[in-house]
Amino acid sequence: MSVPPLGLLLRALQPGVKRWVRVRGSSMWPLLVSGDEVQFERGAAVGPGDAAVLLRGDGALVTHVVSGVEPLRTCGFLGPEDAPGLELLGAVRRVRRGPVEAPYVRALVWPLHLAAAAAQGSTLARAAWHVAVSTLFGPGTGSLRRPALGVSVRTLDRTELEHFAIGLSHFETLSPAHLERLLTHGRVSFAESRLGVAGTLVRTEGGVLAHAHLAAWARHLGLEERLVGSLDVPELVTSAEVPTREVGFVEALRAHGFREHDFTPRTVTLKR
Repeated sequence: MSVPPLGLLLRALQPGVKRWVRVRGSSMWPLLVSGDEVQFERGAAVGPGDAAVLLRGDGALVTHVVSGVEPLRTCGFLGPEDAPGLELLGAVRRVRRGPVEAPYVRALVWPLHLAAAAAQGSTLARAAWHVAVSTLFGPGTGSLRRPALGVSVRTLDRTELEHFAIGLSHFETLSPAHLERLLTHGRVSFAESRLGVAGTLVRTEGGVLAHAHLAAWARHLGLEERLVGSLDVPELVTSAEVPTREVGFVEALRAHGFREHDFTPRTVTLKR
């Protein structure tokens, strides 16, 4: 007997019942990050500034900010507004990150959301943000960030499918079947820190290094070399496919004897 999808189980709850659900993806960053949990109340009314748990047409759950009612309008913390068709399941009452739990406060979140959304539309604000990020997470701060972040690199086993799915959702979305295949027949390496998942790399069943990602705040810490080193077994690895933006991974692979073989606007293919 198959188990119904989580979204359908939550839809069947009686009004007033509260349940915890896990957040996936980065649409609510920086308020929520993938892996956080929210407690929602089934059937509770919502207003602008509330966070709502919503059911998408394909059965997936979405946690977004309510930007309007009658009709219901929702969006990620930094926008843009969602397409119509999401079904409201209930309002978020509490949030939890690891051992820390706190109430969701609409009076605090709503003005922050409005200010952040306005800044997204400002060319000057976006430019200032990019300058701040490049300075804070540049090469000169790597030695200071490394001990503060407490980054570790480890490989995952087959029992950690959910952890893998949540971590990879920071960077890309794959089907559950694909994720399970990567964990079952390949090998997955994660870089993690006090801030969450810092980077990923996968050795596929066919001996290709792929799904190479690193968070912006984790750059210039030497993690690309550690991730490549954890998976690069010469007799098993034949090539690598790296997003063009991941220059650190390309350099780490060069150090392991790989050379660029092909380029597309999005991907660099390397072979020994």
